[in-house]
Amino acid sequence: MAFSPVRPWLASASADRTVRRWDVDRGRERQSLEAHPNAVRCVAFSREGRWLASGSSDNTVGDWSLLTTDSLRPTGGISAS
Repeated sequence: MAFSPVRPWLASASADRTVRRWDVDRGRERQSLEAHPNAVRCVAFSREGRWLASGSSDNTVGDWSLLTTDSLRPTGGISAS
């Protein structure tokens, strides 16, 4: 899990291959992405809160734009590390 440094958001990684973005103030899930072919092991926000990175047990990394408040937009898909 990771907290956004600038918004009341939490991102979580999951063994079911999803990345979830949560609204901490409202206590509810805002977005769920099936982001990787295998379990997602880690997530991290950029310092300015504009990007979210995810890492999987299959050695792939995803990067996601958070420039809008309602969706995660893939920036380049998933790539092998």
